[in-house]
Amino acid sequence: MESEEEKDLYLQAEKRSYSRRRKLPTGSFGQNGTVMKLMDYVAHVNPAEKDRFPMKTLLEKYPQGDKFIEIYETEEDAAGISSEP
Repeated sequence: MESEEEKDLYLQAEKRSYSRRRKLPTGSFGQNGTVMKLMDYVAHVNPAEKDRFPMKTLLEKYPQGDKFIEIYETEEDAAGISSEP
């Protein structure tokens, strides 16, 4: 029978191994994206967005609206999925 310490060591090693295999890459993967300031997006592209919780949070954090964001035409563009075969 394994001791508690051996079990803990095994679980820690398994978690490290899993996290190395499952690391998600970082960065932008979208296609056909546009970069614009937060306030420009809310003012010109999608004014209704300013009433939604995620955008309210961003506007509270960046009240000047000078934070740059990426926007995409479609969800497929945002995910970087090509619609071409």
